[in-house]
Amino acid sequence: MADDGGSQAVGAPVRRANARAGLTRWLSYVIVAAAAGLAVTFAVELGLFTPKIQKTDAPLAPVEKPNQITGGPSKISGFDKNNLPFEITAQKGVQDEKIETVVHLETVDSNFARPNGAKLNITSTGAVYETKTKALELDGNVVFAEGDRFRAHMDKAAVNMADQTLTSRSPVAVDIIGGKITADSLTITSNGERILFRGGVKARFVTQKGNPGDGE
Repeated sequence: MADDGGSQAVGAPVRRANARAGLTRWLSYVIVAAAAGLAVTFAVELGLFTPKIQKTDAPLAPVEKPNQITGGPSKISGFDKNNLPFEITAQKGVQDEKIETVVHLETVDSNFARPNGAKLNITSTGAVYETKTKALELDGNVVFAEGDRFRAHMDKAAVNMADQTLTSRSPVAVDIIGGKITADSLTITSNGERILFRGGVKARFVTQKGNPGDGE
């Protein structure tokens, strides 16, 4: 029979050797893991593994009137039935959503000439223009003027640029040389030569007093 003391003496070095081998393997795993961690950290620092950021499109600005053609400053030019030019300008023009020949205008300034050479001017806050019929519907602070001869103020009016007729859609006040006239409505025809007041017409004229000593 083998001596048990000898077997134990031989087994102890074997166990120590096995323990050292296991420790060596464990340390090798730790070193490999640490090296991998350093490699990943180094790669991230270099930007090789930069996280992918999902790109999102910036939201579009809201469209004021999506089914209409809009624009900035607008100008409409043409000729009336007497072949005289007229021009309508606006700070902004918007094509009607349903009718292509209709244009909505803002801050309107219109000019056209009379056969006698006089110049007529119309301004308003807003307007709607029909390009086929040359009809201009004015809305808001409408002023119709011919130099110093007269100046008509109203809230709404309709103008036909083809024959230069104007019809007020609201009460009107007209400043003329030497006086003022107010009425419920006003119509200007015959290329601006004929002015007709209707409803509640009131006129006030200022007469110049004679100099002292003048005979009556």
